[in-house]
Amino acid sequence: MKKKLPIDQEIYLPEYFSGTVAGSFDKESDQRILYWDFSKELDEKHKMQTALLLNEIVKSIKNREERRNRYLLPLKCLFCYAEKSGLKHIMKMEKAQEQEYSLMLKREYGNSCSSPEKFILFCRKLLFLGSKNINWEANVWFTERRTIRIQHTYIKAHPAYYRYKKGQLFLLRNADFYYKDENSWMKVPDTTRSIPISDILHWLILRYSDRNHIPVENVLFLNNGKRFTAEGFQNAIMKQCRKSGILTDVYVFKGNGYQKEVCKAFYRSGASIQVIRDYMGYQTDEIVKKNIGLLDEELVKKSMEYYAKMESSLGGNLQRFLLQK
Repeated sequence: MKKKLPIDQEIYLPEYFSGTVAGSFDKESDQRILYWDFSKELDEKHKMQTALLLNEIVKSIKNREERRNRYLLPLKCLFCYAEKSGLKHIMKMEKAQEQEYSLMLKREYGNSCSSPEKFILFCRKLLFLGSKNINWEANVWFTERRTIRIQHTYIKAHPAYYRYKKGQLFLLRNADFYYKDENSWMKVPDTTRSIPISDILHWLILRYSDRNHIPVENVLFLNNGKRFTAEGFQNAIMKQCRKSGILTDVYVFKGNGYQKEVCKAFYRSGASIQVIRDYMGYQTDEIVKKNIGLLDEELVKKSMEYYAKMESSLGGNLQRFLLQK
């Protein structure tokens, strides 16, 4: 049974705990990790989070040196950092706060402590997975297989659109969405390709999966317990449109229009024709040029050059004709 730590008084760990847990502190030489003052004027949420982490560390980490250097000293420093900075919620720490804490940890405790980044990740994971309800405002989310960092104040510029066949959409599983190299990715079903997606799209998929209790390996979108067909998907969309009183007669959700707009957006942002081609999965550059209207522009340009040449030629001939007169 876990002991509930107070968040309004000072405690001394060897006296507060009992039995073998208390005895594990008998030879502890670093007094800093033994005294904890929860009577300080700190945010109640932060106190509760610190108490939960402290209880878990003391009860579960058996190696004395590891417990001190990798967990208790970093936690004590985080507690002190919150007092100085006003940090209220560990799961909502921003990058700048993490960096400030890291500098403080190294300054106060030297190199004896492990990586500050790993410790913060440990805290986030324990608090996130230990919570009864998912904290959607946390900057990092955890599932059984994935760790996802979300910047609520800044969403990465990866497009939320992608070239996708409708049949592939119906095969998407929860597990096809993952986080790697600080970016959100989506695996394209029945291929070896993965494409970057926006963090907000990834967040929406996670939230959708959680609310609908969809296991990691299961298909995301089902039609009354069965996989969608193209016709079934179209009918479902039109049904919702009729309920909302919009687009009641014609199905206008054509993928080609979206592809053109995505290509144009990439091109305007400075992406090369070749990069757009590879991302969209096209076979030739001409398809990209057609979608962004570049072929039309080239035709207009060549036409203008031709007429300019003709005009120049006609003007020269007229001038020579007049001089001869």
